Amino acid sequence: MNDLELFRFLSELDLPVLTAGQAKALIGKGSGASAVRLSRMVKKGVMVRVMRGRYALPTTDPLCIASTLYVPSFVTLWAALRYHDMTTQSPITIDVMNTERSGSIRTDLKSGPITIRFIRTDPSSMFGYDRVKIGGHVSFIASRERAVIDGLIRPDLLPLEETIEAIGNGVDPDKAMELAQRLGTPSVTKRLGYLLEKAGFDVNSGSRSVPGTYVKLDPFGLRRGKYDVRWGILDNMVMA
Repeated sequence: MNDLELFRFLSELDLPVLTAGQAKALIGKGSGASAVRLSRMVKKGVMVRVMRGRYALPTTDPLCIASTLYVPSFVTLWAALRYHDMTTQSPITIDVMNTERSGSIRTDLKSGPITIRFIRTDPSSMFGYDRVKIGGHVSFIASRERAVIDGLIRPDLLPLEETIEAIGNGVDPDKAMELAQRLGTPSVTKRLGYLLEKAGFDVNSGSRSVPGTYVKLDPFGLRRGKYDVRWGILDNMVMA
């Protein structure tokens, strides 16, 4: 398979990321010859080396690359909100929930440089995302509801104000509460239910989880503000 044939083959693949082992099988030569061939294609700009042992076409959408470097994984937080048009911000980092690694990598594509940040999680938390097609390639992206919930779980990565704005831009409240309860973090369920009601959504009263101590709406804020007995929330953002 010559360079043009390999390029066309990659263009038509559902999964846009090619491993070194897959490249070796396609090229039909030994590991050394395959590595030389891949290196040459990277220098020509025909392919990019996203990370060790992972290659992609430079024209591939970053969301497709980010969510298929490891399986299973999915794009979440700011990048997912942008995909769903729930924020006007254009994130410079793509956050990827996965079961294998944490840390960040940076690579250059035709659309520009991107940073992919891996968030390692338990396999039992790998749900609430969708398989979509972007530019002919597959990508795995958090649903609107899962992206919002991940924002509440990781306010260190997504400002709480952005999560609140995203909720106002439209979620399914029942689906959101179901996902939050499935994740099994009471503090997140409390924050979500409170914010959904503040956004005007009708939340099933049976979903309320008030036992225990009051939870600060902003985990990083001071322990002062307005108490909400229904959700067990201390609104330290003093929301109207």
